[in-house]
Amino acid sequence: MSRLPLIHDLGYIAVVGYYTWLSRTSGTSETWFPKIALLAVVGLWILALSLVALWVMKVIHIHSIYHPNSPKEEDPPLPPPPPPSPQPPSWWKYPAHVLFGTRMWQPGVPGESKWLIGLRGSLALVAVCALVSYGVYQAIIMPIGEMGMTPQRTYRTPQPDYTLSGNIFNSDLRFSVLLVWSKHINSTIHLTDAVTATGRWRQQDNIPSPAQLQPPFLCPTKTFQIYKGNLDTAKWDVTAVTCPRRPGENLKHPDPFWEFPNFDIRVNYTGLLGGPAAALSDRVSDSVRVYLGMTKDVSNVYLSTVPVSLFPGMNALSVASAVIRQRLRPATLATFGFESQENFLIASIVQTLPNTLPGPTESDPNIGTLGFTLQTDVNEWTVLQDYRSKSVLSGLSALGGLGSLAIPISKMTSAS
Repeated sequence: MSRLPLIHDLGYIAVVGYYTWLSRTSGTSETWFPKIALLAVVGLWILALSLVALWVMKVIHIHSIYHPNSPKEEDPPLPPPPPPSPQPPSWWKYPAHVLFGTRMWQPGVPGESKWLIGLRGSLALVAVCALVSYGVYQAIIMPIGEMGMTPQRTYRTPQPDYTLSGNIFNSDLRFSVLLVWSKHINSTIHLTDAVTATGRWRQQDNIPSPAQLQPPFLCPTKTFQIYKGNLDTAKWDVTAVTCPRRPGENLKHPDPFWEFPNFDIRVNYTGLLGGPAAALSDRVSDSVRVYLGMTKDVSNVYLSTVPVSLFPGMNALSVASAVIRQRLRPATLATFGFESQENFLIASIVQTLPNTLPGPTESDPNIGTLGFTLQTDVNEWTVLQDYRSKSVLSGLSALGGLGSLAIPISKMTSAS
């Protein structure tokens, strides 16, 4: 009664059903959600009832050990207990017997030759060692190796699940621009002193008017330090442009597209380059990398957004689209198989083209301008999600699941 194979199987089915539902529904709502949810609920009930039954049987078992029934008159007397061993067995024999068995190197039939016993034992030893090595590879080595290169998958949905997305459309929504510049030797100013940023609100009356015709307002710029990633502040200069919320905006139910500040970024490269002779040979180091952010955590903007390179003398306009990003947090729990996503919005640059609209364009070859606008019509939302294809739980399931380890562990603990 101590092994309870039926209870183990029912608990294993419940856990597999729950994690199957959790892994398939953690990204976004789908049409098959009710069926999988029903399976997960049934699995959880089976698991709960199995645990209760296991606890009750264990209590009965313990009670029968310490309070045995009195033997009847017709029952034969119990055999005397075996004499105590003169010397306790070595500590390594219990796990060795669990893994390799107690009769692997003993004759199976009378008269069996020694070479046949050795051959059988060697083959069993090789098979068990291969199984243990495969388990270590699946449950330890592969999950650790996947920590540095997390796979991603893309979902398409007509409407995001706001219960899973959290506050990415209201309290966590912040529009910002992050500028990164490779420091030059002869530069005389910092990037913050060379950047001027303005925004243009869209008109909210009944008379339609383009955003580029609205009066611009100044956006504050400040030097920013990124704590995530491997950006060396001694070699890179970082500036963050933040935009305050529009006056009178409804903070409870904001419209992210209506309230988007159409940014205009102006960079003067005269002091950054330090003269024509200070320009580097790879071109990209002579440009400012511009990131458009849609979340209040500016470090996530740097890690998850593809930048636009702004070169001297360039007047460009970039069109962005909002994408829901789901990143594993924390990554250590995902290694064990417990996935939890951090949700936030990122900007995907759809296209970058010459800016022909009325606005702050420049003809100076040492000045570059870049404008941003956001697409307002979303037919389908794109969800970019991190996941783990290899984890400790998936490695154990390749060996037969957690139930396959319960029997040898119980044997080792009971033997000790």
